[in-house]
Amino acid sequence: MRKAADFLVEKRTIILIVVAVLVAASLFLLPKVKIISDMREYLPDDSRIHKGLQILEKAFPKTADAGGEIRVMFKGLDAKEKASMAKKLSGMPHVSQVHYEAGSRDYEKGAYTLYTVDADCAPGTSQIESLTKKLEAQFGEDEGYRMVYKITDDTTGSLKLWIIVAAIAMIMGILFLMCSSWVEPLLILCTIGMAVLLNMGTNAFLPSVSQTTHSIAAILQMVLSVDYSIILLNRYRQEREGIGTDAEAMKRALTGGFPAISSSALTTILGLLALVFMRFKIGADLGIVLAKGVLISLLCMFTVMPALVLMMQKAINRTQKKILHFSMDRLGKYSHRARFVVLTVFLLIFAGAFATKGNTNISYANADTPSKIDKIFPDTNDIVLLYRTADEEKAADFLKDTAAASHVKQVMSYGTVMGRQMTAAQMAHALASYTDSGMPNKMMLSVLYEYHFGTRDKDRMTAAQFLRFVSMQADKGTFDKQIDANTKKQLRTLQKFTAPGALDTPLTAAEAATFFGMSKEKMEQVYLYYRMQRGGMQTGKMTLPAFTSFLAESMEGQGVRSSAAQKDTKQKIQQLQRFTRRAEINEEEDLHADGLDAADRCRTDASGLCCPGGGAGA
Repeated sequence: MRKAADFLVEKRTIILIVVAVLVAASLFLLPKVKIISDMREYLPDDSRIHKGLQILEKAFPKTADAGGEIRVMFKGLDAKEKASMAKKLSGMPHVSQVHYEAGSRDYEKGAYTLYTVDADCAPGTSQIESLTKKLEAQFGEDEGYRMVYKITDDTTGSLKLWIIVAAIAMIMGILFLMCSSWVEPLLILCTIGMAVLLNMGTNAFLPSVSQTTHSIAAILQMVLSVDYSIILLNRYRQEREGIGTDAEAMKRALTGGFPAISSSALTTILGLLALVFMRFKIGADLGIVLAKGVLISLLCMFTVMPALVLMMQKAINRTQKKILHFSMDRLGKYSHRARFVVLTVFLLIFAGAFATKGNTNISYANADTPSKIDKIFPDTNDIVLLYRTADEEKAADFLKDTAAASHVKQVMSYGTVMGRQMTAAQMAHALASYTDSGMPNKMMLSVLYEYHFGTRDKDRMTAAQFLRFVSMQADKGTFDKQIDANTKKQLRTLQKFTAPGALDTPLTAAEAATFFGMSKEKMEQVYLYYRMQRGGMQTGKMTLPAFTSFLAESMEGQGVRSSAAQKDTKQKIQQLQRFTRRAEINEEEDLHADGLDAADRCRTDASGLCCPGGGAGA
């Protein structure tokens, strides 16, 4: 080690220049670091969530392209402004859809109005940042609006600025108290700062780095390695007392301090590398980056620190101060006398902690302080449950119980609406939400049920079964006297919607034209207009809900005066739009129609629609 110390001290200027060049190169590499903000990427391969996501993205491809969600709240909008604001937000770049319902307490409370904006890009991306800047510029206080927003499911995990400032301030405070010169803390901070930049830049050579690791690695690296510089400075100070030259004192300090410093660093590095074996892959990500950071800090301490200290020795001598000294004699004597008592107490605490460790409550929710929006419009958590289509009946029973839970706002699934077994009265009420006034009433549906089952009101079937049955009989002319042509047409259209995957499968312009009975050329024009307005749909496909919402908004916004064929198409679009929205069943009417008590209604009523053919969202 003596030869290495001689080289490090004698060639300190060249070494410092080389390290400075490497730091400059690291600054160039920083933008090239691949940062992943989606924490799902680090789930264990055998975890149920990871497997479920793979199945979800394979079975329902649209989820793979799901973007972020931004909750935007305004204060003081009048009725006219509320109606126009949704259109203004819809026209912004990277916005795929805006959710707002006039008069609903989910979107309006007192002077506050909420809009839920679906983006075509994920949280943490430059597109989301561009969208939020656009929101601030267009609806900020300078424009006369009182607006706040919150990015939902933002998993970027970035540390708040005040935490970083507080951590650096605490470290510097301790260094100023413990160092013998006012300059030494600055030299330590400079050394560690160069090590941090080197570590962050070299992350570009890794496949990727999580946003969480990227944001906290610098602070942790500083905390874990600051003591190496303190040890070297103390050893150097001791060697200078009996040595004539500063260079020789530094050589001896490097030689004498190497065993203690290197052994301390080695144990830290090995401890961090142990994180690699965590099932949650964020451990490996964090462990590798921090272990590399501690190693780089160790190398900088042996190379940069000696050069800086010897270069600034005159300044160190001129800024000498008293060192805060703590006498440990009394504590040492007490520790020796009470060693058996302390050991016994420690063992008892350890045994108690081991026995109670299984009772620790783990929260998977966002621990951030609720925003102003959350205080007025409490946010909800969406939980996706995947099940095999063959298990529809079992899943329906589970979802009925889930819907009755006090903390569940609503359950949306194929089984709770299209796959839900309903009586004639329930069917009349459910289908009334999706059709115009020509829909058969309860009495008519009772007749249809009797024709199908041979009895009235005692048997149940799903909406999909009912629509299939009625459409078949209508084709045969069985109910020509009872059901008019318009109603038959509506029922045939609704039957298309009940097919598994109909609402989730992205359609090309040609497929959408076939579905709606429009010409391919006109539908291609609609798709082109969508791309021009929204700037999205890179694959040339849209799901039916996205398509109908956009088209309905466009027709309403432009006040289209249509021909008979266009009016018919518009009617179909409005019908489909109602169908693809949440089917919220009026509790009082449903209860009156069924003749059930409240407890039975809670077990059987679950409203909403999601994932036809298997899958539910709560």
